[in-house]
Amino acid sequence: MKQKLVKFFINATEDMCYDRVGKIFFVRLEVGVVRKWQIWMIAIVSSLLITVSFHSPWTQLFSLSKVNLLEHSSVTCDSLSTEDIDKSCLIVNETIDFMYTGDSFELKVSDPQGHQILSGLSFFSSNPLIASIDDQGLIKALTAGETRITVTHSSGFSESFDLSVETKSEINLVKEVKISLLNTRKSIVAGESFSVGAKVTPSDLIKKVVYTSADPSVALIDQDGTVKAVNPGKTVIKASVDGASASFTLEVLKKNELIKIQSLSIVSASTTMETSTSQVLNIKKSPLDANEAIEYLSSDPSVLTVSDSGRVTAKAVGTATVTVRNASRTASASVTIRVVSCLDIERLIREVFRLTNQERINAGLPALTYNSVLEKGAMIRAEEIIKSFSHTRPDGSKFYTVFEGTYDYRMIGENLAAGFTSASSVVSGWMSSEGHRANILKEGYTEIGIGIKKDKDGRLYWVQIFGDPR
Repeated sequence: MKQKLVKFFINATEDMCYDRVGKIFFVRLEVGVVRKWQIWMIAIVSSLLITVSFHSPWTQLFSLSKVNLLEHSSVTCDSLSTEDIDKSCLIVNETIDFMYTGDSFELKVSDPQGHQILSGLSFFSSNPLIASIDDQGLIKALTAGETRITVTHSSGFSESFDLSVETKSEINLVKEVKISLLNTRKSIVAGESFSVGAKVTPSDLIKKVVYTSADPSVALIDQDGTVKAVNPGKTVIKASVDGASASFTLEVLKKNELIKIQSLSIVSASTTMETSTSQVLNIKKSPLDANEAIEYLSSDPSVLTVSDSGRVTAKAVGTATVTVRNASRTASASVTIRVVSCLDIERLIREVFRLTNQERINAGLPALTYNSVLEKGAMIRAEEIIKSFSHTRPDGSKFYTVFEGTYDYRMIGENLAAGFTSASSVVSGWMSSEGHRANILKEGYTEIGIGIKKDKDGRLYWVQIFGDPR
């Protein structure tokens, strides 16, 4: 606005001077070269006086560059688009001045809205033998020394910093030696044997483990960790390596001596089964070496049958209770199982979707939309976690590789669960876990797909895939 006023006054002053001089010299408003020079001097002096009166710097008068617009207007970096961004608005999110050889660090540049800049960037290391940096800004520390890292942008933005790389000392590489025994028993019958086994950290020390028995007349142990019970009595079995050790007391009993079960529990069991499916109950007994017989009972064999090994088979629709107990009937545990004709997977998926969005709405977040591509991937992942319950796929790749070429995402996340028998119980379980709850309530996600599969024993496996497409 000020510049327009200045230009207006310059033109007005010039016209006025030409008119006055013409009238003074009576030359039909034509002025000679000398007179024109004098008029221009008057115009320039006038414009300077006007400029000073507006307190405007010279750069405002003669320049309309983007920088001046940023400095002398209400426009801010936050209001500019990525295409129009000025170099003064770009920032490097974080720099690093020290690394160990073998370490890596990624440089990221952001625009005014906080979005990461992915194009127009160039990266340079003054000594790539010390630390290299690729086209994506990934720094890799290679050898000890110093280098200077520079990042530039096509807008003219540039930032540099010095980086020192050091080799990890041997002291830093020394790891604490730990050892634990894999199979410890409180008792064993004379004449029997078992393998103790050990887990050692670092693992390369496993061959140096030394096994000993405090009383070889009671039990012997060889250097492979195999214990052989000799005579009734007690001894201490010990495994040692590089100053670390682990041990347990072993009692050798007479042949045919009964070791009673003190307690029983059912560790895991699906409480809903389809007809014609089966599952094996996971039983825990104490003490572990108890040799007392275990019995399995069904309250209604027409609905459920149980074998001597604990395999439960669903025969007909209904409900029955399976009980496990010791032969002396001093310890027992039970589980009630409902048998249905068919589990409605689609109904469960819809219910998980509804309950998930309800949790988001309760937290003041927008509801997610359902995506069939995400569901297809979630179904594949549900099948995979039956074999390997992990966010890593059976082939060793990350879970999100299931969407290669099918779903272009900005961000993606996964929730897994197994053994839950209803939509409400699995969503409640996820919400009770900090990491799973964070996925459900993450603001950046906009879409969801759900997968549910059951294994041959009727156990349900649940998958939620959250995404935000590009």
